[in-house]
Amino acid sequence: MKKTVLLITALFALLVALGSCEKKKNTPAYDNSLWAVEMEEQYVGTYLPKEFIDTLCTTKSYVKAMRSEPNGNHIIAVEKNIVYANDDYYDQYAYRKEYVENFVFESDGDEMVLTYEGKKYVRISDSPDYYRAMTPFVLNIMFAGYKDIKITSYNKIEIQGEEYKFLHSIGFYEYDILPELFLADSESQYSCRIHDGKMELRKLEEKSLVTKKESEEIAKFFILTEDETPAL
Repeated sequence: MKKTVLLITALFALLVALGSCEKKKNTPAYDNSLWAVEMEEQYVGTYLPKEFIDTLCTTKSYVKAMRSEPNGNHIIAVEKNIVYANDDYYDQYAYRKEYVENFVFESDGDEMVLTYEGKKYVRISDSPDYYRAMTPFVLNIMFAGYKDIKITSYNKIEIQGEEYKFLHSIGFYEYDILPELFLADSESQYSCRIHDGKMELRKLEEKSLVTKKESEEIAKFFILTEDETPAL
């Protein structure tokens, strides 16, 4: 009886093992051919919509640039073997190969321009790491001329000795008047407005699990000093 139980147990274990092998055999390998591309080195980098750059340079407002039409919040990152897109910095996905084949790259002076579906994207960096590429690009344009604002890392700035993190996504906040950008310190997140050399920060308070609403009270206030060094 004991030998019979052991034999049945052994047979059961063998059947389970064979079933497992068959399952692995029948499971298809991951196929990345839908997204796999071969991009020339000269095209690799981070591309931003032309309307984003134009709006940012004109208004010095990151939020307005992200909201610019037709798709100011759409970022494209071209790598050697895959092309990523991201909308508002929280929705990353890969372009399928057949779409990438319709990309048109043109050199416009010192700039590389990508055209797709009639929309133009300008390369701001030859690195596809768009978080590291975009932040200094944006902040250097926004705060050019203010000597008491410094970029301390790829996503942080220092305002008169106080360090703040630059928040990329703008889709989770509610406000009455359009701010220029959103910042955060170790304690809170803030909306930020700049006007006539004055910067005001308002706290963003929890409204729901995913959204925050701007407080009516000004949490912090800075008088910015313009750099009077003449341009060369």
